Amino acid sequence: MANKTFYGVKSRGRERVDICGSFAPNGSSAVSSASVKGAGFTVVRDSAGLFKVTLEETFPNYDCVLVTLQENSAATTNFVKLQGAVDLSTNKTFYIANAPGGTLTDIAANANNRIHFRVCAKNTSVGS
Repeated sequence: MANKTFYGVKSRGRERVDICGSFAPNGSSAVSSASVKGAGFTVVRDSAGLFKVTLEETFPNYDCVLVTLQENSAATTNFVKLQGAVDLSTNKTFYIANAPGGTLTDIAANANNRIHFRVCAKNTSVGS
């Protein structure tokens, strides 16, 4: 369970923790820490088109993990999704993949290219 101080958010469920963030992909290079917005996580480029997000704390469960792409180009050339298992209870990780056409592809470095995410975590294993 997480042991940080969390501030109240109105929720229909108990012990909810909202972790939101974004970062700028940097082509085939590492994600610049200066581009990261949000707190409570780190992000690294794991391989071409694949980003690993690691939370600071473990959570027994979660309601949802959402990812979206802000893209400079009007053309739809990229497509981000969650890839693989979301593991917030042991490894504190999830992966974000850019896989247009099913192939992992880097997203070009651009001031207007960003990946946004939101984790709706549960800091309890009891109830809903």
